[in-house]
Amino acid sequence: MVPDQELLETAVRWAFKLAGQAPLALEEIKRVSAAGELDAGIEGEKAAFERVFDSQDASEGIGAFLGKRTPHFRGR
Repeated sequence: MVPDQELLETAVRWAFKLAGQAPLALEEIKRVSAAGELDAGIEGEKAAFERVFDSQDASEGIGAFLGKRTPHFRGR
């Protein structure tokens, strides 16, 4: 939570931060976040992890982390 006068600035900061993340992971986060029940959310998170883990973006993210460089995600 932020004070009203900081809301727009905070939202813009979050938008820029999220824009640099892996598109496939963000898509799955949005999907899983919609689950209103804890057990369903946990199951959805496990399934999302499986879908994203074998992607090219996952390999790029891991390689970038190990190589200490900025990842270049392609949504694949």
